[in-house]
Amino acid sequence: MIVAAELFDNWGPTLWRASWQGGLVVLVVWCLCRMAPSLPARFQAWLWRLALLKFLVVLVWPAPIEVPILPAAAPASEVFPAQAIPEWSLLPSILVRESAPVRNVSLCLIPAVVWSVVALWQITRLAAACGAAHRLRRSGRVSASESLHAQLANLSKSAGLRTPPALLDTAGDGSPLLLGIFLPAIIFPAATLSRLDETERALVLSHELAHLRRGDLLWSLVAASVRAVFWFHPLAWLAERQLSLTQEIAADELAIAAQKHNPVSYAKLLISIVTKLGSFPLQPVLCVGVAGSHFSLRQRLIAMRYMKPASRAMVAACSCSLVAVAAIGVVPWTLIAAEPPAADKVPMAETNQDKVPASNSPDKVADKIPDKTPDKPAPKEQIERGRFVSFQGSTLTLSANSGATIANKIPASAKILVWNNEANAFRPATAAETLDRVEPGTWFIVRKSNENVALHIGSRKSQTVGTFVSYKDDRLLLLGKNLGESFTKKYGNNVHFNKFRDDVPAYESIDGGEYKPIGTANKVLGNVKEGTLVTVHGEGDDNITLVQIGVPAKK
Repeated sequence: MIVAAELFDNWGPTLWRASWQGGLVVLVVWCLCRMAPSLPARFQAWLWRLALLKFLVVLVWPAPIEVPILPAAAPASEVFPAQAIPEWSLLPSILVRESAPVRNVSLCLIPAVVWSVVALWQITRLAAACGAAHRLRRSGRVSASESLHAQLANLSKSAGLRTPPALLDTAGDGSPLLLGIFLPAIIFPAATLSRLDETERALVLSHELAHLRRGDLLWSLVAASVRAVFWFHPLAWLAERQLSLTQEIAADELAIAAQKHNPVSYAKLLISIVTKLGSFPLQPVLCVGVAGSHFSLRQRLIAMRYMKPASRAMVAACSCSLVAVAAIGVVPWTLIAAEPPAADKVPMAETNQDKVPASNSPDKVADKIPDKTPDKPAPKEQIERGRFVSFQGSTLTLSANSGATIANKIPASAKILVWNNEANAFRPATAAETLDRVEPGTWFIVRKSNENVALHIGSRKSQTVGTFVSYKDDRLLLLGKNLGESFTKKYGNNVHFNKFRDDVPAYESIDGGEYKPIGTANKVLGNVKEGTLVTVHGEGDDNITLVQIGVPAKK
């Protein structure tokens, strides 16, 4: 149950981010098309395609690009009292961060179940429509009209298609249809074919070939897929409808250019064709017809007022605009706090790690900061902690526990110290042989004092063991075990931890069994019973790596 809720917690934020970012792009495209109706329809269609693509890209993109435009966050300074941290464990307190309250697991699953059921139903309907289009194609037979085949071959060549689509006949009447993404075919009802003259047939074929050349069937399938996944989003339905309409108008533009009609004569001819068509059930996904719905036909006739040959400058401007929209609008992003100016940075408050005796601290090394004297106080030190992300050029990028990204310019004179497990101490190293080989996620401490910079890479692994007392307001309280007499006399047995990172895993041993994952620490600690043994593992300052609940069987 908890694992299922955890899966939804990981999926839910991604679905929400895709929903609001995709909806925002849809609104921008809608406003642009409303304010500039004279934009070429093929350009408008591409804008709607990119808007729909935004939903899918954000949904599958592993890590959104961080945009630092929010106000810079003030340096964290609130830490727990000194008695919160046992001396022997060398685990400092965790900086306070906001989080959502612990939720009921069954309530978390309700939206996931509802979304899954409706999405599955939508996908089933989409698959049924695809199957109907496939059966319709198989029911057709190759047209016996040689003149129609010759006309289709000439029009396909003029449209720039190497191979014309298959030309099939079917019984009855209705609108001619283009169907099939990989094996395209134009189905011409026999009764409709007998009613149309050669000019009207050429218009129908040119319109369907324009759809084929533009790949409209594939994009209609993409739009339907977006609507199936985001069935709850009204703007996803709007985008699908607008894409279908603009693709019809764009096909009209290409057909007018291919047949060398003017919009007025084309509109009259289109109306003449529609009056000769009978009823025919259009498939919503893999079929497009020349007639369409009454609303679609009306909007296409209105759009013909704005149709005119596009100049090269217009085409170039539209192409550049589309590239910009694709680069800026489609790529997923997330807003983060901007890095404060160097002059405004305030040194971080000392954590309880600094109160641990120097002989026991993994961060106390041979290059100690000079002792403070009344006459010449030591310069204030700025400390930044985080996990390694990258080192490019001279910029070191870390990921802090608060979620912020920390970037530091590392001078060539920086002192590099790497934790050595065998020696149980930091050892000096050179930047060239160290920074280019660091694995992502490695713990870093950057110490800055005036012009001096020291990098501490890695840290000693340690753990805090205690019995569970409470978990309230994201604060874990343990009754520590084996803390040592010197510690208990000074601080007592209570050990406090602030909220852990959202990705810190929690494992549980039930009835002396093996530890098994049950979710993340922040999600499950609220359900732990008082008196349960809890072990908190860490590696370096503010870097809790694992929480274990219970005691496994002894081997």
